[in-house]
Amino acid sequence: MSDIRVLLVDDEDDFRAPIAMILASQGMDVCQADSAEAMDYVLQSYQPDVIVLDVNLPGENGFEAARRLKQKNSSKIIMLTAYGALEDRLQGLSSGVDYYLPKPVDSRELLLIIRNLAGRQQQSIQLPPEVPVLHQEAPLTIPAGEQVWQLNLPEWQIILPQKTTQNLNLSELKLLLKLAKTPGTAISRKELYAALGFKQYAPETRSLDVMVSRLRRRCKADGQEMPIKTVHSIGYSFNGAIEIIGSSALAEEVEGM
Repeated sequence: MSDIRVLLVDDEDDFRAPIAMILASQGMDVCQADSAEAMDYVLQSYQPDVIVLDVNLPGENGFEAARRLKQKNSSKIIMLTAYGALEDRLQGLSSGVDYYLPKPVDSRELLLIIRNLAGRQQQSIQLPPEVPVLHQEAPLTIPAGEQVWQLNLPEWQIILPQKTTQNLNLSELKLLLKLAKTPGTAISRKELYAALGFKQYAPETRSLDVMVSRLRRRCKADGQEMPIKTVHSIGYSFNGAIEIIGSSALAEEVEGM
């Protein structure tokens, strides 16, 4: 793959410059802008694979800039913000951005996301016109008033609906990731043990049940019933709204640990 071209748009020099150095150290071609106006000027002569765009810009904000960019630019967009509320993330996704990351940003995750998006972008450019588009990722939609859990992959945490957090070990993180990918769907014990890294499944093993019991107990002590439901003769399901914070590339990395 050729050098990945990245346009980093953020008005905070102390944040933008170090991130630009990290990206450049990984072989990426990086341009910088400190406002939407400066971004437009750069885009006159520079076509990035990925635009890393901050929400809180002077003048036109990131939401407005992303909405406008999606109408005329094929670059993938990663939205960065200091705002952590679900409503802000949903607004970012509805603006047409491809990923939404809260600050402070984990540089390892940002690198993985950029590489993942740039790979998709370059493949889409190389596809012949007769190849149909088979799938398009849809923005996250959650019914109003629904209690939302959040699985924070970069921080190894489960965030409860009332915004308290529980730290997770790797096995707990992998278990919740497996369940969170298909909420409301019963996952067999065999599949769950495989997700946890067990090479062979022994039906009499009870470590999974102990782990689920421990998670339920910790969340209950925090005032919230965790909606992991036992499905008789099958396994478990997560019967609630849950948002996965982190890229698909990071999820794959967690699954492979």
